[in-house]
Amino acid sequence: MPIDRAGTNVSLLEMMRAMALGKAKRGESPAATGGVSDAGRGADPAIAAATPQRLKVRLKQLLQDVDPDDYEALTRVRTSVLREVILSEFGEEFRGSADFHPMIESISEAMDANQEFMKQFVVMARGLRR
Repeated sequence: MPIDRAGTNVSLLEMMRAMALGKAKRGESPAATGGVSDAGRGADPAIAAATPQRLKVRLKQLLQDVDPDDYEALTRVRTSVLREVILSEFGEEFRGSADFHPMIESISEAMDANQEFMKQFVVMARGLRR
């Protein structure tokens, strides 16, 4: 089921995932990019369940000292958050792909262009601080 990235009710993580997957599909083959993580392909349920939990813990660590009402502070940490989400989706080996940094930049630019995505980023940051 395709994700409508333009819709206002799309979660931030769904938007990032859709952009990352779309860019990978247009670019290199999954083997060349490191492929989608096993969690995204229905691998062992224990592994699939652990991956989102590890991502949540890592994002909490990144955002723990960031005031969600401080736009500049959120913008500074945004690249690190995007990096973690993409690596969680595609696997650590994707870090060496030629698409890795352009993908982060593309998503970050989309967040700058559409303030709804930045608002969702703020909501996510607040939710992770609980």
